[in-house]
Amino acid sequence: TTAAAATEFGLGCRRRRHPHARPQHRAHGLACLLANPHLQVLDLTASQMTDATLTALLRASPNVRQVDLGNALGVSHASVSRVAEFCPLVERLCLRMVANLRDDTVLSLARGCRNLKAFSLAWATQLSAQAPMHIAAWCPNIEHLDLSGYREALTDQAVQAITDGCTKLVTLDLSDCYNLTDVTVLHLVEKCAGIEVISLSRCHNITVAAMRVLAQKPSLKAINLFGCYSIVYPHIREVCSHLTINEHILGENDGSDISI
Repeated sequence: TTAAAATEFGLGCRRRRHPHARPQHRAHGLACLLANPHLQVLDLTASQMTDATLTALLRASPNVRQVDLGNALGVSHASVSRVAEFCPLVERLCLRMVANLRDDTVLSLARGCRNLKAFSLAWATQLSAQAPMHIAAWCPNIEHLDLSGYREALTDQAVQAITDGCTKLVTLDLSDCYNLTDVTVLHLVEKCAGIEVISLSRCHNITVAAMRVLAQKPSLKAINLFGCYSIVYPHIREVCSHLTINEHILGENDGSDISI
């Protein structure tokens, strides 16, 4: 299912780690990879590499459909942008916790990867609200979007742009975006006709009244609200009793304790 696909994508970005390999084994693996232009999945999660290495890998993978660079070390925004140049068919792209990203990096990726269906920019804290605007403008086919960890940078206005431009959303993670308010919830209710899973963990400016409205959305199946104030959680449970709550749908990896 689409929600299951989001689970795999989220967990892949957040939790998979490559075992430590000897240098000769890494070199052999790279040589084999460069000889395989039919590669479909390029998983470099938590890898440490140079820009030259990443560029070589991307250039050798023109048919790749999934690229995971979550928590990759040593790469610059310029080399990450090469995904759009060398891997135009990519459908799933994870840049969770990738340092040195810039708003224009996201613009290049959004414009060049027109088949994107799943995109994670979680905890890319150096980005501004302009980055999601680029996604809204250039990625109409996005189904799974992870913008968790934007803290104060993400605004209700940026979410409005996303709901206007990304009308096929099935899962959306806005956890740890502290400035979002009930206005964001209204945008989600009005515009995202097919959304099934929403994560709003630790978005403390969103009220129970807004959650009551959101809970009535016919398409909605599950919601993640980790970190709710303990005094609020019983009310959330009441208004969302028919929904699955806190099931780690998008790879949430915080604890199950909902109190602060």
